[in-house]
Amino acid sequence: MAVGASLLYPSLAMLKAAEPMFTLFANSPIETAVTSTFLGIPLLLVTYTSSVIPSIVGCYIDSKFEGLFKRIVPDVIKMFVVPACTLLSTVAVTLLIAGPVVTWIGDLLAAGMLAIRGFNPVLTGMLVGGLWQALVVLGLHQAFVPIQLNSLLAQGFENVICNMQCVPFVTMSVVFAVYLRACDAELKQRALPASISSFFGVSEPSIYGVALPLKRSFIITIAASAVGGGIMAFFNCSLFTQGRMGLFALPAYINPTEGLNMQFWGLIIALVVSCLMGFILTFLFGVPSKYLTSAASEDKGEASPSASSQTKQEVFVAPVAGEVVALEDVDDEVFASGSVGKGVAVKPSEGTVVAPADGEVTMLFKACHAVGITTASGAELLIHIGIDTVQLDGHGFEAQVKTDDSVKQGQPLVRFDRDVFSSEGYDDTVIFLVSNSASFQDVVRSQAGAVRCHRSRTSRGSRVVHFVVWGHGCSPVPRAIVEEDVCHANRHAHVRHAFTGLSVSVWCKSRPYP
Repeated sequence: MAVGASLLYPSLAMLKAAEPMFTLFANSPIETAVTSTFLGIPLLLVTYTSSVIPSIVGCYIDSKFEGLFKRIVPDVIKMFVVPACTLLSTVAVTLLIAGPVVTWIGDLLAAGMLAIRGFNPVLTGMLVGGLWQALVVLGLHQAFVPIQLNSLLAQGFENVICNMQCVPFVTMSVVFAVYLRACDAELKQRALPASISSFFGVSEPSIYGVALPLKRSFIITIAASAVGGGIMAFFNCSLFTQGRMGLFALPAYINPTEGLNMQFWGLIIALVVSCLMGFILTFLFGVPSKYLTSAASEDKGEASPSASSQTKQEVFVAPVAGEVVALEDVDDEVFASGSVGKGVAVKPSEGTVVAPADGEVTMLFKACHAVGITTASGAELLIHIGIDTVQLDGHGFEAQVKTDDSVKQGQPLVRFDRDVFSSEGYDDTVIFLVSNSASFQDVVRSQAGAVRCHRSRTSRGSRVVHFVVWGHGCSPVPRAIVEEDVCHANRHAHVRHAFTGLSVSVWCKSRPYP
């Protein structure tokens, strides 16, 4: 927020209106007047009111400066010096370099579209339609608004940027196909209102809530929108007044002198073709298999009481050896609150994190401080090594796998240097979560203890996750499990889950775990 506010500071607007000292890139799309300097460096004052990307880039720069200052500033003054130095450095770099460069990129894209229009209108229409959704995600689409307004004022119509008109309708059809095809209740709940919103021109819920997370749906949206843009360019569809998006934009394409001519009907043809293309491709290929649970099998399970009581169990080993602590005791508000997912934390006694189960590495951060694994049964496991260790930027971490690798239970994932954590002042607690815990009835933590292995049982039938932790010479009895018959002579415990009635037999070793 502070970075964005600094870019919009009123005094900067006054400096921009001053007499220019000289002009950079004169007579080009990125012409910039220099009216003042900062420490002898030209201050490139561009317009930041129509794009959020400079602020986002500024936040990224801020994260780098913060990590740097945390490492070099003494702990005694770190609380006061780090935020001040970080903000000053970030604002300076953003104003002098990052902000102007990002704005120039948007301006050059807009100029490039106009140049291609003179060479091949249909190709331009396909580029505008296909790239528009990506430009919206990046916030660069606002660079085209001045060009569109200028064309309307100078010519009375605009026939380049308007080729993106198919985008909200294609997004609607794609997301509606997801709603019809998917069986996942949470996804369907997001998809239907998002589809309706896109029909009226507000596509952000569809983009960020459905299309982008599914990836293939987003690619199909881009492809179908490109086809629609090409058809619009072929019929020379034109915008005659500045209107809204979605359904409310259609009247703006009616020629004020000729009425419903072929330009308008060309728009209708483009909408129909692109929407059908997006719907069919998404329905056939755009929804990942994990969201395509068979409705027939679900109905069968509901119809049979015995089937609903049966469970498919999956066993997870501990990601690291050490002392188990409650998640709510972790010194991080985000993890402790359970907002990321439910699970446990381990104070490690060694520096190797292993795979808790067979699965696929779906996420490995660049800093190697966190890794995500998705099991065959759909459990999404997150292992986060240390608190705020992303600031180390990979120092002290050594990845043993990469994204999309298939891993076996117990296979090393990441090695980390606990001495580096200690010397840099970072907590080395390893956090182990089921990030999609909302998909299960409950996640139950066992009593804390020193562990060598960490197991959980995932019940897919009743959708319950049990975190089971070995203690010193005792049976692994989670808090939500009540003891029935405990035979200490045989070191055997027969336990029953308090919620589902699921019976589990557990054997202890003849000696406690170290």
